[in-house]
Amino acid sequence: MSPHITKGTCVWVKEIVKGSPEAFVQGTVAEFVAGKGYTVVLADGTERLVREVDCAPANPEGLTAPDNCHLIHISEAAILMNLRSRFADKRIYTYTGEILVALNPFELLPIYGVESMGAYPNKALGLAEPHAYAMAEEAFRTFLATSLSQSLVVSGESGAGKTETNKHLMHYLAWRSKSEHVGNDLAETIIAVNPILESFGNAKTSRNNNSSRFGKFVKISVRERAVGVARPGAVLGATTKQYLLEKSRIPFQSPGERNYHVFYQVLRGCGADESLGLSGGAPSFWYLNQSGVFSADGIDDADGFARLVEAFGCVGYDEGRQQQVFRLVSGLLHLGNVSFDGEDESAVAAGAAESLSRAQSLLGLSGLGECLTTRTLTARGETTTLRRKPEEAVRARDALAKAAYAALFDAMVEMINNRLVGEAKPESKFIGLLDVYGFESFAVNTFEQLCINFANEK
Repeated sequence: MSPHITKGTCVWVKEIVKGSPEAFVQGTVAEFVAGKGYTVVLADGTERLVREVDCAPANPEGLTAPDNCHLIHISEAAILMNLRSRFADKRIYTYTGEILVALNPFELLPIYGVESMGAYPNKALGLAEPHAYAMAEEAFRTFLATSLSQSLVVSGESGAGKTETNKHLMHYLAWRSKSEHVGNDLAETIIAVNPILESFGNAKTSRNNNSSRFGKFVKISVRERAVGVARPGAVLGATTKQYLLEKSRIPFQSPGERNYHVFYQVLRGCGADESLGLSGGAPSFWYLNQSGVFSADGIDDADGFARLVEAFGCVGYDEGRQQQVFRLVSGLLHLGNVSFDGEDESAVAAGAAESLSRAQSLLGLSGLGECLTTRTLTARGETTTLRRKPEEAVRARDALAKAAYAALFDAMVEMINNRLVGEAKPESKFIGLLDVYGFESFAVNTFEQLCINFANEK
């Protein structure tokens, strides 16, 4: 028998009613039954015999704490109730020791910006209201105190708000550097180029309208010690390493989802350019129309295109180079419209001739139809060309689209790194921000879900 639980004690017990939205229900202990547990009277008057291990004392009504570790009674139920109570008061951040738990409010709260940032410099963790800014400050202060690299890991299920939390961390670190009068335009540029990664790496999913479909590790190199008039804490440069881009999203999207934002942004921003052949809009492209979803709440594709162009300017991409990128994006859309006829041997469908021509022109390829419908085998010095079946040609088309988009995404990351490297060297100490995929479980799971979930478990 637990010394904290006696007759009359208010306790939490696991909910056993199937379909209930509650994980735990509250009750009062009526008696202790030796060898069996407690008889608990629930709020509705029913009695339930509960094992000792399934019974946890409740904290006094109305008691909340900014740190779960400061609760009088600590249990799974107590932590969940503390998080729920704080969330109801619009306090979405709660510490659990040195970990910050963030709940997505799905609304913009007035707790961000320079005024809010001013509450955190030079304060140890726990001395100010829990916030993403507090975690960034802890990393910044620890870096200056120890001259050791620091990293912040942001993890959670899809739709939990990891992308936005990473933005807040990055904004704070850029501001913190400048607040020490050591900042430069590089700190602001790190923020300014983020729309490029969002456009090419984020998409609407069934759970999140702006879901990151890749993992990334951003290393912000910071000056360790004073050099001349430059004080410690200056941002020297930054590099981004991307992981596990969801290439399978290019040829297929599940119901209620969209392809990557950049496709819809280019349609809005370049739709009038006849050379790109985009006048039919999203419904006219196979790589965009399978889910029947062409817009997303809170996502303005026209504004996204304007921000993308502005970000390209920050990395030195002039109008000519931007147009090359938009041609490649448009070319992939036309590639997806290339269909095939035949049974045992495929050929480009007559109705897809224009799409094939557009794709070849925009992607800078020749002989594309032949490449998609045939394969070449070489054995003992002899070369044989075989016709693909239509379904094989479709797989070849989609594989090409996925490989091309992955290469384009890698090029965007490399371009950003070249612009932001600054004075950073490979051996430079850094503050790292790791944004990893959340655990995923869909009706149909692929090798990507296996890799994502394995990484989360590690």
